[in-house]
Amino acid sequence: MPRRVAVYPLHQQWQHLNELSTLGALLIGISTIFFVANVGYSWKRYPAGDNHWDAQTLEWFTTSPPPHHNFYRLPQIRSERPTWDFNHPEHRSVGHGAHDEASVS
Repeated sequence: MPRRVAVYPLHQQWQHLNELSTLGALLIGISTIFFVANVGYSWKRYPAGDNHWDAQTLEWFTTSPPPHHNFYRLPQIRSERPTWDFNHPEHRSVGHGAHDEASVS
């Protein structure tokens, strides 16, 4: 069976759209190559730690990868950002309904 190749009629009204879509496909292909190279480089060179974003919520409180049971007992939660408060004790947070002594006058 002969191989068939799609042949489109040459019309000037479609030429700029065909060139634009070809350019878009070329840019997507090139960016995919850069993306895959960056993922491979970052995977080998910069492994992520336990809380590499210095996040605030409890899912970042455990180790990475997490153990079978994330927590053997629930950590004490005294604010809306328990992990950040644990990692930064020098920045005391004010809980709900509590007032800082300096702001009460």
